[in-house]
Amino acid sequence: AEDSSLWLHNAQIILKPGSSVNPVVIIANYLFDSLCHDVFQIAGGVLYAGRVSAGSQINESANPLNPDIISRMDNIFKFEVAEQPYYHLSEEGDESLWQGMLNWYVEYYGSRGQNATILFPVGALKALQRLSALSSNGAVVITADKGSGHVGSFLGLQDPTVA
Repeated sequence: AEDSSLWLHNAQIILKPGSSVNPVVIIANYLFDSLCHDVFQIAGGVLYAGRVSAGSQINESANPLNPDIISRMDNIFKFEVAEQPYYHLSEEGDESLWQGMLNWYVEYYGSRGQNATILFPVGALKALQRLSALSSNGAVVITADKGSGHVGSFLGLQDPTVA
């Protein structure tokens, strides 16, 4: 798989999937909010996938080459009904777990008649997946992040904020 090995500069060795018999220890500060996310909304029990683009709400500019146009730029989100399953199985295989988590959110909010907006940290999950594969005995992950894990914090349909 792409990016499946890790070069250890000081030790002058390459770790490949399964090459370590000891568990890999991963210390990841702000990993979950630093890498890419998928964004979803759940409305009326239906899952919507978000797409983001950069643009301006102002249709015309006197001079589109003027650098001041950047100050008018913003993230523009568009949500469409998500195909199911959203996550398809790859050679790494964890996507079925991701799909299970996504299904849980749809069931949780849908069964309560609530709407929600969810950021799913797919970039961090892929990174952890690849790093833990370096060991034939799994990984220990120590992480600190500012994100919220309480289901009430996802209520409502709003565009995510980007820091």
